[in-house]
Amino acid sequence: MLRAEGPHFCAGFDMTGALGHGQGELLLRMVRIEQLLQRLRRAPFLTVACVNGKGVGAGADLVAACTHRIVEQATTLRFPGLRFGVCLGTRHLAALVGVAQARAVLLNAHEVDADEAARIGLAAAVVDRDRQLAVARELVDATRHLDTTSLAAALALLDTGSDEADAADMAALVGSVARPGLVERLGRYLDRPPARR
Repeated sequence: MLRAEGPHFCAGFDMTGALGHGQGELLLRMVRIEQLLQRLRRAPFLTVACVNGKGVGAGADLVAACTHRIVEQATTLRFPGLRFGVCLGTRHLAALVGVAQARAVLLNAHEVDADEAARIGLAAAVVDRDRQLAVARELVDATRHLDTTSLAAALALLDTGSDEADAADMAALVGSVARPGLVERLGRYLDRPPARR
């Protein structure tokens, strides 16, 4: 289960000092995020995101990667990666909510509120924060009749991904991050100049 302790779920990629890093280090950090998302999406067990407050960038991608996604009414999710030219989790989001919805969410990088998230399939339920754990337990308990091997097999059969899709996602991410000018694009997105190296 993924759950925040503070007022927000996850701000995603840590932009602190990002403009002072070289493109190679930024590439490695983003590859590690993609690897984490792929492992979470392909986990042989149920994963649940209990989301409060904001989920931004890789934080929103973490939500989308989970089997079950429970949000509170005040939740907003935003996927701004294309604003600085980074393709992260794009194919999975399209498989989850449909190509047209994913296109609208990604190209506009607008905040998806809880009601929209539920409407498009990005959230399974909108639940008050104090009830999220109980609802998460109910979702997990509903599969208690399955042994771990059967559950893993069912999740694998229902998974829209594949080794080929994961490799294509990684290639798209690497290509987008390796394109020259990432630090400058991040600087424009953050509205501050890159640090001098």
